[in-house]
Amino acid sequence: MLRTDVTAMNIQEYDQEAMEAAKSRFDKENAKRWAEIDPSAAFAGHLGRLTKSELADIRQFWDIRGASSLNKAQLIALLEERIPEKLAGALSTMDETKYRLLKKAADGGGQAALSFPRDAQDWTYWHSTGIVFTGSSNRKKLVVMPEPVLESFRRADTASLRETVRRNTEWIQVTKGLLHYYGTLDFNDLDRIVLPLCGPKAESVDLLNVLLDAARSDPDMVADVYGLSASWVPDPEEVRRGHRDRPGLAFRPFTKEQALAAADPNFVERGPEYSAFVDFLKANYRMSRAEADEIVEECVLNIQSGCHLGESLEALQEQLEVNEIRLLQGITDHLAILHNSTRQWVLKGHSPNELSRSRKEAAGAAGNGQLTDIAAKRKVGRNDPCPCGSGKKYKKCCGG
Repeated sequence: MLRTDVTAMNIQEYDQEAMEAAKSRFDKENAKRWAEIDPSAAFAGHLGRLTKSELADIRQFWDIRGASSLNKAQLIALLEERIPEKLAGALSTMDETKYRLLKKAADGGGQAALSFPRDAQDWTYWHSTGIVFTGSSNRKKLVVMPEPVLESFRRADTASLRETVRRNTEWIQVTKGLLHYYGTLDFNDLDRIVLPLCGPKAESVDLLNVLLDAARSDPDMVADVYGLSASWVPDPEEVRRGHRDRPGLAFRPFTKEQALAAADPNFVERGPEYSAFVDFLKANYRMSRAEADEIVEECVLNIQSGCHLGESLEALQEQLEVNEIRLLQGITDHLAILHNSTRQWVLKGHSPNELSRSRKEAAGAAGNGQLTDIAAKRKVGRNDPCPCGSGKKYKKCCGG
């Protein structure tokens, strides 16, 4: 018992130390990010405040090759020359959030005072570009665009660029909405599924460049060598494996409007099954509707990520006191109904109910022809192959 207590104490102390260390790193980064700055400094002066490693990150961002052997002064001179030249290409992949920040700085003659949280940005992203620099002057937090970059931006800032930025923003939002339903999409799927929703002018290489740039700074998307995933997907490879295990199952189609709606970070499909579960929790526990909704929303996320019914129930019991058979049965029933009505990542955006209806419709269609698929009409047993096409037993898959 003493050993357990000591171990628990050590873990708690370690967690506390880790939190303090993380906070210390954040404070140091924040202090450097908003240190005193001379807004009128030359481009080379702003670059000179950075370390050689930070300058190398900027060189890598712009894919400037053959410069690894340069000293710091030479690297600064190279970046000072090449960034304005390459800026137009980078602007063509940006979304409205990034464009608005640059436009604000340009309209201010190369600098703009920031208003938080309206001007919230991923400053790590901007720090890696060398396009703008952050700091404080006269107790105001500023973003500064050096003169050569400002001139290049003004030349590129045309009606055509603004239309491209609007298009890019829509592409990103459509993709984020689809990732809400699919969890992850490899690059081939991005071409095949996202492009048709983006209009006839969409090109594969343009779409890919826009999405990869977005993933550098958007907290809702993560890119890897295989494709893009929603950032809250705990194991993208597991979801991809679920997709590969169902080669005969097509990704559920969604309209552009549906995808754009699902791109909202607060989006949750609140169907009748969802609302009924919320009503049950509110009626049986001393909680507000908002609190009950939050619990059911967490259940949906667990189900999306592949938790079986038993795992979802176990997670729920950690939050709720279930001391009556009536409550346990009610929660289990509502959770099972929610499980079957929730679109799941490994099911390519389908819900188990949708797959069941499709199977019944297929069986009915077969009954109208010359052949009758008796197996398709029977009830699926727990040890039968799952009808979703995964190759697993029903009890280990959709019926888990």
